[in-house]
Amino acid sequence: MDRLDAMRLFARVVDRRSFTRAAQDLDIPRSTATQVIRQLEQRLGITLLLRTTRTVRPTLDGEAYYRRCLAILDDVEEAEGAFRDASPKGTLRIEVQGTADVPNFALTSAMQPIPLHTTFNVTVDGTDGDTILHPVRARLDDSTFEVSGAIERHALEKHKTISLDAKGSGDQIQDFLRLAVKGKSPMTGGISFQSRVVIPPGESDVLTRLGLNGSFDMNDVRFTSQDVAQKLANLSNHALGKPKAPDTEPISAKLGGKFRLNRGTMTLPRLSFTIPGAQITLRGTYQIASGAIDMQGHARLQATISQMTTGVKRIFLKPIDPLFRRDGAGAVLPIKIGGTRGDPSFKLDIGRVLTRN
Repeated sequence: MDRLDAMRLFARVVDRRSFTRAAQDLDIPRSTATQVIRQLEQRLGITLLLRTTRTVRPTLDGEAYYRRCLAILDDVEEAEGAFRDASPKGTLRIEVQGTADVPNFALTSAMQPIPLHTTFNVTVDGTDGDTILHPVRARLDDSTFEVSGAIERHALEKHKTISLDAKGSGDQIQDFLRLAVKGKSPMTGGISFQSRVVIPPGESDVLTRLGLNGSFDMNDVRFTSQDVAQKLANLSNHALGKPKAPDTEPISAKLGGKFRLNRGTMTLPRLSFTIPGAQITLRGTYQIASGAIDMQGHARLQATISQMTTGVKRIFLKPIDPLFRRDGAGAVLPIKIGGTRGDPSFKLDIGRVLTRN
């Protein structure tokens, strides 16, 4: 591959933020694309691209070289065009920067308007209308996040899938839940996330077609339902070995894990849920529309089984404490969580208790 072809490849990698998609665009193997860019960096003596498992972005030197490459490639196209037929040919890239405000942004599933402000820097390919996001920064009420990727012109009309990357840090979970959940947000707290966003073509509501695959961390989570908050406080008090403590004291939780959303079903292969006295790991599903919860896992409790009870029960249960004590925890219990987001139920998984070693 000559130097001009290497420049074209480098520019495409920067545009697409991906070696795989750039290689597909130019109809070459991904391994070839990776090798050519590595040789280009060695020849120039600089690092052009920062590579992670999810995205590729240019360094400061790479950004400067990218601009020079675009200018050189456009000059080559212009020079060659002068000796072809008189019809206009070449590559036209339009850089667009600006802001946009949608004061009443809402999804039809919840219809709760929320202000959306975006600051965008995009490249529009004048020959085919494809749009590349560099990225778009959005503010949803009090939360900010970024979206990057490429959108083909008339993607939905052509029955093509839109694939983007989104990430946010230090945001408020209630801002996002207001888009998907009718009525009051079931929880408040901070959230950081990163996700692949896939929107296939179709006529149904975006939320039913939306696909996500990513990870998240939530902190200082508080549930807005008084009943749910009391259930969690009760669980925390028992896990701490204080079953007589009042359930009126509000507590906060931490959540984290990976997730996949497909056709309105959120699959959580490993969810970590921590409250004072208990660390819970779960796996299962959550239905976005109905709020139905179906999860199972284990709860590591600070207290022993007997310490979670009072009176005569504490005396009778003391002999079985060693059966549930393990790995430094007072007790490890298999549990199930069902019900809905507004009325969750926490149950001991009796079947797994009886069959455990």
